[in-house]
Amino acid sequence: MALEASYRSNIAFTHDLVMLTHCPGGKERTQKEFEALAIDSGFAGCEIVCNAYHTWVMEFHK
Repeated sequence: MALEASYRSNIAFTHDLVMLTHCPGGKERTQKEFEALAIDSGFAGCEIVCNAYHTWVMEFHK
């Protein structure tokens, strides 16, 4: 169990590090924040279509 938790933390840490180095000024958002962003930008909403290794694939619908 500890090995799995350690592996997941390592993946989350790596993703955070990549985001901070490649997207200056970027920020992490929750699903509710993405939904609000979609609606504020003129989309009807957004849907998570896949989630693997702490990475989401999302569709924004017009």
